[in-house]
Amino acid sequence: MLPITLDSAPLAQDMVVVRMDLDEETTRWIGSIGIGEGDKLSVLRKAVLGGPLHVRCARGGEFAIDRSVASHIHVRSVGETA
Repeated sequence: MLPITLDSAPLAQDMVVVRMDLDEETTRWIGSIGIGEGDKLSVLRKAVLGGPLHVRCARGGEFAIDRSVASHIHVRSVGETA
């Protein structure tokens, strides 16, 4: 499977970040909460009506990420080759 964006990732599936197309400030914020290229995460819940995603990082942190941000984070399933 080709990389998809985080906002379209299936629930409760371990994913790996392969690329982030975000501005510098947002990239810094995302990095500070433990999300960067090569990091594993999973989407726990998706709010209705286009609301934020509830994401768990491999380090154990859980965060809400706006879908507009998640749409610029490219992921693939753990175990898939790039």
